[in-house]
Amino acid sequence: MPIEDWPDAPRQWLENGLLGRLLGFIERAIDGQWALDVAIYEYQLPVIVEAVNAAHERGVNLRVLYHAQPDEDTTAMNEASLEKIPAANKRGRVTHSIFHNKFMVLSRLDSAGLRQPEAVLCGSTNFTPNGIYRQANVVHVLDDPRVGARYLETFEQVWN
Repeated sequence: MPIEDWPDAPRQWLENGLLGRLLGFIERAIDGQWALDVAIYEYQLPVIVEAVNAAHERGVNLRVLYHAQPDEDTTAMNEASLEKIPAANKRGRVTHSIFHNKFMVLSRLDSAGLRQPEAVLCGSTNFTPNGIYRQANVVHVLDDPRVGARYLETFEQVWN
């Protein structure tokens, strides 16, 4: 039985608040006045995929950078998870090794539509059942515009 189908108590014990931090961060982007920039290696856990899709449906200005190597299973799974996100809002990062980044930048949009970073979530956690429930991963949330700006700078460099 997949771990996502286990009873709540053992799953919650295994994830030790990690999933709640990830979902809570995504939910902070409440509407079209917000932007969420996601850089991810493995993007496969349905509850996180659904949360990102819901942010897009709320009008959040969403962009997703994901690991993409031709003819690789991880790429195919990432792209399947991103099927509800328009092509203009997602880009595969094709490298000869792996695109191992895992971070999200939360920004408010100013009157000109420019991103003003407010927070960043980063850490070792892939958005997979293994990443959430089976490995000793962490996420850090930093409510610091200066740190958010540095991560957004990195995101922009890869995006462009």
